[in-house]
Amino acid sequence: MGAQDAEIVRDDTAEEPVAGIAVDDVSRLTAEERWAAIFSAITAFYFFDAIVGFVIALLGALATGIMYAVNSSSCSIPLWIPSAIVCAGRGAELCPGCAVLCSARAPNRRAFGIYVRRNLVLNIIQVVLGIVQFAVSLGALNKDCSDETVYTGMAVGIILAIESGIEIVVWVGCYGLYWYAADNQPPEWIDEYMPTQFKEFLSKDRGKADAVAV
Repeated sequence: MGAQDAEIVRDDTAEEPVAGIAVDDVSRLTAEERWAAIFSAITAFYFFDAIVGFVIALLGALATGIMYAVNSSSCSIPLWIPSAIVCAGRGAELCPGCAVLCSARAPNRRAFGIYVRRNLVLNIIQVVLGIVQFAVSLGALNKDCSDETVYTGMAVGIILAIESGIEIVVWVGCYGLYWYAADNQPPEWIDEYMPTQFKEFLSKDRGKADAVAV
């Protein structure tokens, strides 16, 4: 076999580089992989923020339930029901983030867009539920319910509505990032601040047909 034939064999068996980066070069990431890293960081941050929101909602539901149980003989309005619904909604927010973080692959742009839209809808529902809880508690102010029960329900409702409202603003910004990622690339210097293990995770499907893509 001649040198030219040998060269052809090597070309056929070699792995093609992706965006000018060798498949086994984990020191550099492609633009798609950098976006996947950014999307993963946002998802992880919000997941822990959702845990905080769930804990607040759970404590609020427990406080409202205890207050209602103590004063049930004099309070005919079940203020604990809106609190329990808000707590369940906050629990539902944990599921998408957990699914994304436990996935064997970093989220691409499409998956991130679905995640953002889903959380926008959930947060809008949470704002509505928080306002409903506040309104129901306010309506019980002049009823037979104790002031402690009413004020607890009002406080929990307004706190969770405000928190969800802030998260809506954040997710609107993330949705803008989703569209920005369609035609722009992240700066290359972010590669230097990522652990090698994380870069290996991001680039493990590089060059494959179903690799992470924006």
